[in-house]
Amino acid sequence: MKQKREELIQKLAKELFGTFRSLAPQPHFWHRGHRDHDHKEHHYGRGHMELFFYLRKFKDKGVSVKDLARHLKVTSGAITQMVDHLVEKGLLKREEDPTDRRIQRVKFSETATKKFNLFRSKYISSISSAFDNLTDKELAQLVDLLAKINTPQKERGYRGINNLSKKYL
Repeated sequence: MKQKREELIQKLAKELFGTFRSLAPQPHFWHRGHRDHDHKEHHYGRGHMELFFYLRKFKDKGVSVKDLARHLKVTSGAITQMVDHLVEKGLLKREEDPTDRRIQRVKFSETATKKFNLFRSKYISSISSAFDNLTDKELAQLVDLLAKINTPQKERGYRGINNLSKKYL
């Protein structure tokens, strides 16, 4: 790799990490407890939030456990455990796939849909100021560039930093 390009990628990595930190919901967002009917408080982490944001894309259709695991880059067993807990709390529901009875599709419950939409709205409002110094055109350009980076990674077999850290650290 050419020295100039390597330096630019290092700078990009530094900026991306800083951006991720500044855009990640603060602990009060992630850990604002949810009290269920027995008045126990439940906290949801980043994995739960990723699952919720991904499920939102599928609305009424739902998504299979296998697809959730692939998207979140965890095992089907880990997703099953998370989903079981959220079904038990009344936030998710499982339904049989209409085209294949062997597949269970995971969906938001009505309660969860309302709660997540409120959370999402507050979260988007809280991070929008981070982009105030960008024009709409620049923001659209940033979205396009990030999509361009993310799409080919899967095609090239890039597995993320976790595989590198396991190998070298």
